[in-house]
Amino acid sequence: MGSEGTLLLARQVLYAPQSNSTSRMARRMADVFVSYSRQRDTEFVDALSAVLEAQGQSVWVDREDILPSSAWRPEIERAIRESHNVLFVIGPESIASQYCRTEFDHAIALNKRIVPLLAHEILVESHRYFGSRFHPGGLIAQQARRARNRR
Repeated sequence: MGSEGTLLLARQVLYAPQSNSTSRMARRMADVFVSYSRQRDTEFVDALSAVLEAQGQSVWVDREDILPSSAWRPEIERAIRESHNVLFVIGPESIASQYCRTEFDHAIALNKRIVPLLAHEILVESHRYFGSRFHPGGLIAQQARRARNRR
């Protein structure tokens, strides 16, 4: 899927009411928390954030939403806790990142809706930690089934 198709899919999946706040730092709860690899996906996340914000979504991204000299780890945990959705940008670097894994685990523990978004091709089988969560019987699929059953 090309980047335009990926952005369209993210926009469709993450539809939520428009936020009235214009200041990123002033927002307490975001529609979307983005977990990604700074090593490779900064430009992709910037483009994705712009598309989502143009559609009225509030987006939380670490580079823009953590004040200088803040304790970054508690800020990230708070942002995940207060966000409606966690968008996990998948690529080899994010799959290998301990930080992304910690964010993912925190989102799972909080029973957040996780939207996996493939930015770069990977071999899921080669990454047992995440692969076991994305297959049809994994945690993400179980979470989706629980959400459907609650409706």
